Amino acid sequence: MMIALNAKNKLKIVTDEYIEPEVGSRLRALWERTNDMIISWILNTFAEQISNSLNFFNTAAGLWNESQEHYSQLDEAPYMCVYACSYENGIVNGERDQRKRLVQFLMGLDECYANVRGQILLMQPMLTVAKAYSLIR
Repeated sequence: MMIALNAKNKLKIVTDEYIEPEVGSRLRALWERTNDMIISWILNTFAEQISNSLNFFNTAAGLWNESQEHYSQLDEAPYMCVYACSYENGIVNGERDQRKRLVQFLMGLDECYANVRGQILLMQPMLTVAKAYSLIR
């Protein structure tokens, strides 16, 4: 997403480097149109249920920051490279596997557990599958 925004010269709006012009400024209408376009791009990358819960953001920067804060903990991209075999890397891999198992378990639950699922995913530090199961039971 960052690459696409940068290629379209829109990244500074998301990173809040381009300050929102004051109401009445000549640049305000252009900024609003660009901001709305970026918000729609970001929302369209999410599943409908998630994007509906994010519709209240007025700025692309606010939406971007919120989505990064809540969904980046599930991002597996940093773990896609090969690590040298060491104790520390074993711990990192174990934590990643625990997160993966927890997400698989929670996504397999019926919709009647949607509220509990959301609460468990927001917990810091992330729970183990066994602890999540005991909360749901």
